Amino acid sequence: MTAAERVEARPPKPPRVLRWLVLMLVTWLVTGVYAVIALEWAIWSGALGLGTVAVERTARVELETGDRFGLTTAHEDGFVTCEVIPDSGQTRSLTTYAPHTTSLRSARLPDPERAWFSGGAEVRCTHPAVVLLPERYSETGLHAMGWLFGASGVLFLVVVAQLSRRVQHSNRRTAQLYGRS
Repeated sequence: MTAAERVEARPPKPPRVLRWLVLMLVTWLVTGVYAVIALEWAIWSGALGLGTVAVERTARVELETGDRFGLTTAHEDGFVTCEVIPDSGQTRSLTTYAPHTTSLRSARLPDPERAWFSGGAEVRCTHPAVVLLPERYSETGLHAMGWLFGASGVLFLVVVAQLSRRVQHSNRRTAQLYGRS
């Protein structure tokens, strides 16, 4: 028997499912851990006031041109006027609102403003307010979570396809062993 005949006589190898299954499970594990850490970070950063600056009447912030920042308040009437006075640039007056005035269960961040200046600025408000810094508006975590969920979905489809191919291969092999066509 020649080498070519031996290659033709050898049955094809079954599809490799285990490596795809392990890769899918590892991706699911990473996605789950990332989701838990991101959720905990979101909860604790809000509870501890990370990424915020409290404004009793005045506060100092450092921003770069184009950075997103927000203003919010817990004042009873819901609206507070704040003046942003940059070290170099134009002074602007912004009106903040309390999220509870629009919804009793609102946890949304207020719509962000874009910094029109670069460097330090003083924020003066008529009543106590909070300046939400750019890290509170970061969407990097959302993009990472989207990619992880997308990869998990694709790997699930790959595992299903590989399992289907494995079953077909096994059925063909069984049919060949028992002489069925």
